[in-house]
Amino acid sequence: EGLAYRLRTKLHAAAGRAVERLSTDLDADADTLSLHFWRGGDPASTWRYARMAGDRAARAYANTDAAAQYERAIDASRGLPDVTDAQRLELWRRLGEVRDLAGLYESAIDAFGKALRLARDDRAAANDLLLKRANTRLRVGSSSSALGELTRAEQALAGDSSLEARQERVRIKSMRAIVRQAQERLADTLAEAQGIVDEARATGEYEALESVLIAIDVAAFQLGDTTVGANTMEALELARAHGRLKRAWSALTNLGVFAFYTGRWNVAVERYVEGRGAALELGDVVGAAYVGLNLGELYVNLGQLDQASQVLEDAVRVLRVAGSHTDAAYGVLQQARAHLNRGDLETAERMAEDVEIELVTLAQRVSALEASLVRAEALTRQGRAADALAVIEVASESAKGEGVALLPRVHRERARALLALARPDDAAVEAARGLDIAREHSLAYEEAMLLDVQAAIADELGDHELAGRSLADSTLILERLGVSIAVESPGS
Repeated sequence: EGLAYRLRTKLHAAAGRAVERLSTDLDADADTLSLHFWRGGDPASTWRYARMAGDRAARAYANTDAAAQYERAIDASRGLPDVTDAQRLELWRRLGEVRDLAGLYESAIDAFGKALRLARDDRAAANDLLLKRANTRLRVGSSSSALGELTRAEQALAGDSSLEARQERVRIKSMRAIVRQAQERLADTLAEAQGIVDEARATGEYEALESVLIAIDVAAFQLGDTTVGANTMEALELARAHGRLKRAWSALTNLGVFAFYTGRWNVAVERYVEGRGAALELGDVVGAAYVGLNLGELYVNLGQLDQASQVLEDAVRVLRVAGSHTDAAYGVLQQARAHLNRGDLETAERMAEDVEIELVTLAQRVSALEASLVRAEALTRQGRAADALAVIEVASESAKGEGVALLPRVHRERARALLALARPDDAAVEAARGLDIAREHSLAYEEAMLLDVQAAIADELGDHELAGRSLADSTLILERLGVSIAVESPGS
């Protein structure tokens, strides 16, 4: 660094030539060669070796390293008249992909846009880039912009009935179903995803097929079908067979969610850990953070609050930096639940209300309902049961017809509030309704929570036999799940 610029440049160029001459594996030495030729002012050699180094880093899922090399190659290409637009397009595309995996979403969108401008009359390349950009826009919560990209891609196919066009339409429709899922338009998700399964199989679009198979199970589960999983298992097998780690971790995580809600928590932990490992292997730190949200929620339910706090803090930080605000908000909601379980009621209420407002703004009705239920519990336990009921009613009406998996919790929080308002008969009706739904859909944890509320109601009504039986049943379920905390009674 103390040398004169010209001398330093000459030394780097000489070092690059020496390494190039002595190397027995240019691919393995590409990052060193890229550095020396870049600093040595040799754009042609930089272009060659930076691309090689970028590809090598990308194969190892070292995505930020790959991005740095691709950026260097693009910079070098500006002084090389022989580099074609097709080569530049390919490099911008690769740069967008590794930036996306690294969680650099706005930069990824920019890279895909630069590639798109070079696509010109290459419809297939342009549509592929539009789909990639739509996916990245969705990851930052911009569903309307994502739909705009898909519409543009669809319009380019007007009047074309070729196999290639059919395959492109399947990919577009698959992505549209994923956008509907992100918007929590569950009935639309289910209809759109189911509508393209046969066409995806017929055209051999297996990556799109994996996406819609997972979307079908997720939407059906949220609409109340807890028997799902077969479609997601098929997607997992397809992803593994084709080496698509990103889709594999997505399938594993969703299988973990299904196991979690149906009380198979040992299976859920296994799926989450495996899915998180796949995401990290892929270099997808944001994907690993998504799985961290699920792990954090499970730790909260288990009463392992210190572990939950650590996992959730890390996940929320990564997701905020990446711009995944919807997912980060869900992480904050789980942090609010941890505060609730610690008895820090005012903090839990404030955090849940902030999340609720954010999710309503983002049109996430089902997730906003969940935030409202956390807030309602905090209000009831602060002696503000009437306010809790009002919060539940507004949120339930907003999410009407969707979020069926949350219905037992809706009835539970209503029962808590009604009991606190000295209306035990009405509370008993709500608890019974919630128990029926929880048992119908095999939601073991929700059943245990409702049994605990039912025990408190029965005590208030003088039915101590029912109270003892309900509490014993609740304890058995929680022990089977591995929950390590005593359940807070609604009257406390």
